[in-house]
Amino acid sequence: NQDQFLNHFDIKGHQRSKLQIKAMDVVLFGLPPSLDNSWKDIVVTMSVIVCIIGLTYAWKKQHSAHCKIDKFLEEIRIYERELNNLKSKLNEAQDSTDG
Repeated sequence: NQDQFLNHFDIKGHQRSKLQIKAMDVVLFGLPPSLDNSWKDIVVTMSVIVCIIGLTYAWKKQHSAHCKIDKFLEEIRIYERELNNLKSKLNEAQDSTDG
């Protein structure tokens, strides 16, 4: 059964013996200790948190800027209407003085 498995994957010679030794080590001594790197987890977590905070801050700034632009445009429309009203009054006053 073992030979069929190794022949199926075309494992021969030196690779076959290395694989058998590694398999024997796992059977006898168990899996190798995992390299639990909690610092890496902490750094990745902090990076994700910083990215989320940065994106939220940028979104709020963009939203605030759009609101300010909308207010500014509305004020410009109001001033434009007032200017047009004053122009029409000026034209009426000029027409009444000329006529």
